[in-house]
Amino acid sequence: MSRSDFGLRAQQHSTAQEPPRARKSPRRPADKTFWLSVLSALLFCSLYAGASFAGKNLDLTHYGYAAYLGSGLYQTSDRSVKVFNIPMSYTVHPSGKQWKINIRFPATLGFYNFDPSDIIESGLPRKVETLTFVPGVELIMSVRENWSIQPFVDYGMGLNFENDNTISIYAAGIRSLSNFDIGRKGSLILSNRYYYVGQEENNTRISGNFRALENGISINPGYELSYFGRPADLNFHYVNFIYSNLRFLKYRDQAFEIKVQNEIGFTLVLARKKPFKIFDLPRIGLGYRWGNKLRVVRLILGAPF
Repeated sequence: MSRSDFGLRAQQHSTAQEPPRARKSPRRPADKTFWLSVLSALLFCSLYAGASFAGKNLDLTHYGYAAYLGSGLYQTSDRSVKVFNIPMSYTVHPSGKQWKINIRFPATLGFYNFDPSDIIESGLPRKVETLTFVPGVELIMSVRENWSIQPFVDYGMGLNFENDNTISIYAAGIRSLSNFDIGRKGSLILSNRYYYVGQEENNTRISGNFRALENGISINPGYELSYFGRPADLNFHYVNFIYSNLRFLKYRDQAFEIKVQNEIGFTLVLARKKPFKIFDLPRIGLGYRWGNKLRVVRLILGAPF
């Protein structure tokens, strides 16, 4: 198994890009069966890409980072665990104010010796091995009509049920987000984000941290689509990731550091059904990330950056 099969990651939920607004011009909804098939194919391809992790080239990092690096294969104190993200958030926008608050509470679930392809034969895992819950607050401040600054701070906990070891997880950062119109219906989004993530195992007092700078661009050509009656936009993106002190454990060998990665991909952005719904699926897509010995095909839930 090569490093290119390292795993599947699902991006944590983000408010970096708002769901598309309802268009004034009438549109003809696309066939529902067609779009359901598209989404099913995306999920299948992502699961297949992360279906097997056995071999000498297995690459791991601590499961406490999963809320920021995405779903994938991670390391506990002595074993590997497959972690999946559950994105959740709630946004408060006071009337007449130039700012709003996004309250985030993403959770991750980890399973030992679990392969997504096993769902077909034996069903879902019966036992959760690791759990993290990292709530946070993000302040979204409008500097101009098309430009916002978004500082955030997170603090949460993680639990390894096998050895009852708990970890503390903390993060802070800031994002700059700009939105520009392209042509009659298209748009372009520029995002720059810097953040710091740390974790510490409370039983062993072993700790770690990393810093990251993300620079991304997302282009919406303005295609008019519909999914089960919900307006949808197709977006293409490129993101550059610069990491400091992000180390992966090479199975039965020494650790190596990830410094630079790049990603290209696309997402289908759906309009929200209800403005106050805590969990929704406003965006889904695929991304291909490469750089520094790792190649990842990931399922994206939420914004790509």
